[in-house]
Amino acid sequence: MMILLRTQESDIIRLRNLLAQAGYQVVESIGHPKVAAGAVESIRRILDVSRRDAVEDVPAFQGLVGRSSRMREVFSRLRALADRDDSVLIGGETGVGKTVAARALHLAGQRAPRPFLTLNLTNYSEGMIGIAEGIREEVRRAGNGTILIEYIEELSPSAQLGLSEWLEKSRPLPDGSAAKDLRARLVATTRRDLHSLVSEGRLGQTLAEQFSVAVVQLPALRNRIEDLPLLVEHFRQRLCDQTGRKIERIAEDVLARFAGHNWPGNIRELGQILEQCFFSCTGREITCDCLPERFSRRSRSLSAFSQPDSRRQELIQVLDWAGWNKAKAARRLGISRETLYRRIRRYGLVEPVEHAPSLVPG
Repeated sequence: MMILLRTQESDIIRLRNLLAQAGYQVVESIGHPKVAAGAVESIRRILDVSRRDAVEDVPAFQGLVGRSSRMREVFSRLRALADRDDSVLIGGETGVGKTVAARALHLAGQRAPRPFLTLNLTNYSEGMIGIAEGIREEVRRAGNGTILIEYIEELSPSAQLGLSEWLEKSRPLPDGSAAKDLRARLVATTRRDLHSLVSEGRLGQTLAEQFSVAVVQLPALRNRIEDLPLLVEHFRQRLCDQTGRKIERIAEDVLARFAGHNWPGNIRELGQILEQCFFSCTGREITCDCLPERFSRRSRSLSAFSQPDSRRQELIQVLDWAGWNKAKAARRLGISRETLYRRIRRYGLVEPVEHAPSLVPG
């Protein structure tokens, strides 16, 4: 592959070397090399990983996939917490795999044979009695299993208070044993750090302190870009099983194109793009021609995405996730519906006529 660049900077030699290492031919240099050098370094890292021995076992942990140092730290943290009784908070941006991590935590320890339940506190009537009763009912169902509460920052004040009261009652007894009928472990997720949530008044101080003991932070995909080939292969195999398609390869040009993307929707976005590729690809290899037009057009540049582009893409991802339910999307973004409508108009977004069901779970 040939890349044309132009620069007035003296360090073009370093950029030329990076391109050569990544397998590209430099004909002429154009633009600011510091931006391009970072992108090409990402491409080189991705292609290096993709060329490793295909029979090498894929590093994974109960459904989480990754070889990067950041993900190995996550795996280690989850293993350490697997058999403890502490309530756990899993943080990270939209689409990084927080629910998958919660289930991995459940499966990694002695609770694996027990139920894994997702508790939606909005299903219960407002007020301490209704919420506390709802929590107790789910605790009875879960037994010694795990209860997941997604996005605690979206809970109403009364729901937060009821949850905090339950956590206080479920603290281990002096002898180290769990209180009667309160043996289920609670795992919650959030997109924000606890300090910010408390300072903004979106999370009570007591509840934040109760979750501050055991926190697992999942990295954004752009911060573990070397894991892309593993994740792409993971989705390829899964989509082959789900669709019956015999897609055997992902072209290196596609991986290089992926390296230049900022991934505001993280792993969920990657899965959705590959799903679209599966349906548009007519052969046994996914090439750049199979990429969605919007992704292909927006990802041709080696330079990083501008902030407005990233915000627009994030808004699209959340609206798609919410099925264009404005109230649901606004809650997920932590903004008012009026602000959401302004952003939709600002970015020129139009609601699709229909929403096809996705094969890639969120």
